[in-house]
Amino acid sequence: MAGVVSCWSFLGFGYLILFLCINPYGCVGSNNKVQVSLYYESLCPYCANFIVNHLVKLFQNGLISTVDLRLVPWGNASPNPDGSISCQHGVDECLLNTIEACTITVYPDVNRHFRFIHCVERLSLQNRHNEWQNCFQISGLGTVPIDCYNTGYGNVIEHRYGNETAMLKPAHRFVPWVIVNNKPIQEDYINFMAYICKAYKETSKPEACNSVSYESNINELNDQKVDSIPQLYYWCNNLIPNKVVEAYDEKQKDSKMVSQKVNVGVYYEALNPSCSSFIVKNLAQIFDNGLHTIINLRLVPWGNAYFLNNSTNTTVCQNGSDECKLNTLQACTINVLHDVNKHFALIYCFEFLAIEGRHKEWGSCFTSLGLPPKLVLDCFNSLNGTLDYRNYSSYICKAYKGNKVPRACQ
Repeated sequence: MAGVVSCWSFLGFGYLILFLCINPYGCVGSNNKVQVSLYYESLCPYCANFIVNHLVKLFQNGLISTVDLRLVPWGNASPNPDGSISCQHGVDECLLNTIEACTITVYPDVNRHFRFIHCVERLSLQNRHNEWQNCFQISGLGTVPIDCYNTGYGNVIEHRYGNETAMLKPAHRFVPWVIVNNKPIQEDYINFMAYICKAYKETSKPEACNSVSYESNINELNDQKVDSIPQLYYWCNNLIPNKVVEAYDEKQKDSKMVSQKVNVGVYYEALNPSCSSFIVKNLAQIFDNGLHTIINLRLVPWGNAYFLNNSTNTTVCQNGSDECKLNTLQACTINVLHDVNKHFALIYCFEFLAIEGRHKEWGSCFTSLGLPPKLVLDCFNSLNGTLDYRNYSSYICKAYKGNKVPRACQ
């Protein structure tokens, strides 16, 4: 009976915290502090890297004293009708999202719960996330968040985080998604401290702001454009417009622009359920309805992969070695079969098998489509499919039409 009383006391305490904080951009703190919210998910390499190597600097340089920092571990998760949650990186992500949500609730002091979250995300970067329970001892916290998880209350917190994330305006397009004083800084999240210093309105700026540098040369490109043709770039797990034709400027039909096509780039990765579903159920429609005739479609099978060792071209993929293999096979397919109708048909087959859990049968796609596999396999075995990604900077520099050449291209 004592255990039951303790559980309900904890739940009541949790609900008090939860319902006092319903602002989608975080609870309002001291008037002179900058409000910063981080929307993220566990086991996301980019989120973990941001937390471990960048966000932590707030605590190292003292800038945290000027910030109300709020962490929201949900990201691209989605609720199911039965009350369960599906996560982009599987059940381990759902577990860690919930544990981190419980830790934030049980230990509302950001200095305390950030130590724990930093520890978990550091283990994630080291592929040791299964050791997450050690972080309670490392961060000097108790294990009450595990009780929060086991009672199911963590699921309640997570659903509220999910509702909050869904209410973001504009909607988040990726994670990590950083908001400073109600304004998302989008792709520029690495420079979050510069935004904090700019948003801080006190007369005396924090000393840490004197050493904050902007980690990009993007300002040099503000008055230039790479291409004047309309561009669309889609990431997995975003809301995809039903009709790409919306990007086609009808007003240009009677002008010289009529011959120009819409450039559509799809950046994805193999064995990602959301990517596979989009390719098979949505993207394929442009070939069925003829919309592909006004589109320059470019498929880029890389996603969240990264080079672990530049000298050996060792690649690490979010969904393991099978993803790396399929990414490279698809890159080779695109490189060898230049006709988009041909290489899309093969990629469609690969992704269809992935949805059915039969991705290891990818070789059958060549037979079913009547395509010879030799050229694609020769490319794969020679590593050309991987090496081409390393030259992406040269492609960007070659396509750039501005007068002022960026330093990276010199």
